[in-house]
Amino acid sequence: MAYMWRPVGCTKVHNLSRLLASVLFALFAFVQQSHATFISLDSEYGDGSITLDTATGLEWIDPWLPIVNTGSGSPVNTYNDVLGELSAGGRFDGFRFARGQELNTLLYDSAGFDQATSLGTATASDNDKIAAAHLISFFDHTFGFGDGPYDNHRILDALYDSGDVGQPGGVYISTGVHGANLTGGSITYYEPVLDDNPMPYGYWLVRESTVQVPEPPSLLMILIGLCVMYFFNNASFNVRRAGLKNQRALSCVPSI
Repeated sequence: MAYMWRPVGCTKVHNLSRLLASVLFALFAFVQQSHATFISLDSEYGDGSITLDTATGLEWIDPWLPIVNTGSGSPVNTYNDVLGELSAGGRFDGFRFARGQELNTLLYDSAGFDQATSLGTATASDNDKIAAAHLISFFDHTFGFGDGPYDNHRILDALYDSGDVGQPGGVYISTGVHGANLTGGSITYYEPVLDDNPMPYGYWLVRESTVQVPEPPSLLMILIGLCVMYFFNNASFNVRRAGLKNQRALSCVPSI
């Protein structure tokens, strides 16, 4: 006659170890791949007219707003019109043109474009298409065409501070859907001709944010919580195992 016994709780702790390893791997992957959070804010320029990039603390006004929003009745603002409105007492007092590096950080770090694939219409990846759709869902577009749910295209074409006085830089971003597929996802940098543009440019204007965004729980705190959970589960198993040694005779089951 043979006797078999099974320590209660062994499988549970083994599974917990595997779960802990899986969660830690997932957290690491999340930290490596996650991007900044965009928060839409209301302002004197309208509902949802400001987008806060929580990674940089910069507030971006929707680029199409400075085209029409001067308070002077002008239907379309030129680059020089907007420059004048940035001065003290102007319509956009407190804002300035975004610098090239700030725009690159917005696009590649915060929005999640891949610089290797997004610079060109033929190479845009699925990730770039998602990044473009996400960005324009917050920043809106400067013009577009097609209104159907299966065929529409939106363009964000706006100027920024290139570092050259009197000559801003331009960046052109597109998104859309065709059938069930996302389109666009490309980024084109160019030097605009300010006096010859049938479609009005938008403007990348930024200011430092005063909005306090609560910090999410840090990775360290999450890890500490997981380690505490593992410790108490492991300690509980050891207590059960010690009690089991004293009750082996009762735990033995005859095997035929």
